[in-house]
Amino acid sequence: MLTVLAGFAEAFANPVTLGLVLALSFLLLRPAAVRLAAAAVGLTVATPGLMEAHGPLEAVQLALGAMAAGLLCAEVALHFVLPACRLARRMAAAAWRLCGEATALLLDPGPRPPPRARGRRADELQPPTPREPEP
Repeated sequence: MLTVLAGFAEAFANPVTLGLVLALSFLLLRPAAVRLAAAAVGLTVATPGLMEAHGPLEAVQLALGAMAAGLLCAEVALHFVLPACRLARRMAAAAWRLCGEATALLLDPGPRPPPRARGRRADELQPPTPREPEP
């Protein structure tokens, strides 16, 4: 039983495991695929410990512990990290929209004249009157 805990601790304390599982959770869309990949990452991280195991039972226990650590990392990523990132993205988008609206309100010079009337005097804005033909 202590061998399972040792495999779990070895894989869970390794920052590579957490980094790989977080990257996979951003890349893979389905939670089942993330969990399967996380178990494979945990098993991969435990490979050096598996090579030094003193028997097949110890190797299986180390592998189970490492896979459990990978699955725990996946659950943390799926239930805490990804929702927090989604919330942060929504908050950033809302803040960006508010900044745009505040900028528009603060820097708005007021109503603008029609595009063809820019640079003309007020008396030139009147529509031209038709001329009488000369006799």
